[in-house]
Amino acid sequence: AFERELRRTGDVNIATVHTFLTILAKRPDTWIARKLGLEEVEFVDDAVEIGMQKCRWISEEAKRILKAGALLTENGRRMLWKLDGELRKHGSKLNPGSTADLTASSIYVALLRGLRF
Repeated sequence: AFERELRRTGDVNIATVHTFLTILAKRPDTWIARKLGLEEVEFVDDAVEIGMQKCRWISEEAKRILKAGALLTENGRRMLWKLDGELRKHGSKLNPGSTADLTASSIYVALLRGLRF
């Protein structure tokens, strides 16, 4: 996704944000799920399942933002800032850290594959 977005947009920042949204759109963030679920139960596997149900809306929002053009359109940018504000409103509880880690890993893999910019 990172390499594709970089080729498409020519902008490393846009490619990074769009990769993040792509990952988040495909899978709810397990870091958020674990944190949300552990508020209700102690067993991590059960906590993740409970949390996944609660945080699917974030993935749905990421899908909507991508469909709206994300950083390439005014509406997409507005939607992205709105989601960012919603996530920040809840402090670190809704911080998509696993998605951020996967996004960073995607960039490193692209670099290892010879990507230069």
